[in-house]
Amino acid sequence: MFIDHHLAHVSAGYFSSGFDDCLAISYGGFAPHISGQNVAGAVYRCQGDKIDFLEDIPMFAAGCFFSGITVALGFKYMQQEGKTMGLAAYGDPSICLDEMKKLGSRFDGTNWTKYEYWIDYIQTPRENVFLGSKSGKALTSLIEKYGPENVAAAAQRLWEENLKNFVNYLVKKYKTSKFILSGGVFLNVQLNSRIQANENVESIFMHPHTGDGSTTIGAAIEAHRKLSGKPVRPNIHDTGLGLEFSDMDIIKSWKSGSYKGNIDRIPGNISEYAAQKLAQGKIIGWFQGREEYGPRSLGHRCILGDPRDIAVKEKIAAIKNREAFVPVAASCQSECGDEYFYNFSNNPFMTTIVTIKPERKDKIPGALHKNDTVRVQSVDKYSYPLFRQLLLNFKKHTGIPVILNTSLNRHGEPIVHKPEQAFKLFENSPLDELLIGSLKITKS
Repeated sequence: MFIDHHLAHVSAGYFSSGFDDCLAISYGGFAPHISGQNVAGAVYRCQGDKIDFLEDIPMFAAGCFFSGITVALGFKYMQQEGKTMGLAAYGDPSICLDEMKKLGSRFDGTNWTKYEYWIDYIQTPRENVFLGSKSGKALTSLIEKYGPENVAAAAQRLWEENLKNFVNYLVKKYKTSKFILSGGVFLNVQLNSRIQANENVESIFMHPHTGDGSTTIGAAIEAHRKLSGKPVRPNIHDTGLGLEFSDMDIIKSWKSGSYKGNIDRIPGNISEYAAQKLAQGKIIGWFQGREEYGPRSLGHRCILGDPRDIAVKEKIAAIKNREAFVPVAASCQSECGDEYFYNFSNNPFMTTIVTIKPERKDKIPGALHKNDTVRVQSVDKYSYPLFRQLLLNFKKHTGIPVILNTSLNRHGEPIVHKPEQAFKLFENSPLDELLIGSLKITKS
């Protein structure tokens, strides 16, 4: 049985969303329909147990455009598009937006208009080929003339304008205002938040693994739907769906290697101990329960810090080996979100950003990006209990319901999977402690 790539994306999102009537957009680099025709994306109407195809996003509007910008800026294709988004906050999009509009396909309100040299962006995986193309040379010239931050800002703004216009067109044409957003394009949390803020949009949902990793789940749901006539509706709230390691497993792994550091039992309650250490300014590696499914650290495999101190954020950036302009995400008690952020919603997957309220800026400066936004995970009573309790305990000690939370890895590497990988990361980084199961690893 062959399942259409875009349909798999949409099925994973729709049947996990709780919506019963909405539009769904699958949008990524490019991928084929079941016919073999490559397109950048596709739009579907989802009602009850049915998903019906409506229209395509043409190949010439491929999401590879943003990857092309990323490569031109000197970052890595399919790895560091987030850096382009982060850098954009430091620039002024108006400085070169008109010139940027000449270098990409656009949605004009009713149709996608083709950029003449759109095929250049399909060559983005071949860095030298792309940079030698007409579009690559034009972007390089733009960066030299206006600066990387302004080019990143203009590309981000063009991307947002395209999707705003496209969503408005879909709302008007199909008379619905709820959206499922699926595919790699929607890993851009700034873009997602612009769509969410659109006055014509009632609500949006993104699968926690909105990139191609969700197509496996979507394909399984579609296969079940085709064979049985009824879909499965996964209730995903905690993404801890991977492997879990017992204390015995952890000790065995420690003894099998010659790792630097000391291993001991955590005295007392794990979440209380962690909260105390964070309140003291320590940066903690957190390896607890089943590992997350997807690209975000959501309470199981994390590097955690105190958001009250910018120095902690800078130290985390050094541990991650990434630039200072890349923000560090945060986790927040769901019931406290409205006290700190405008338009806060109970989003457990870090798929959007929110803006800090002015009176709270001095409370969590380490969590703020250049434009006063935060990519925040809402942690409620249905979240991983140990992580939820950590947040409650941290607030008890500090009065702050927010902690810094980024994935347990170096930038560009997979999130830590096994205990021995966590040990290696700890001994080769300035992490203060690694809390793994009911054990703690400290420096010698």
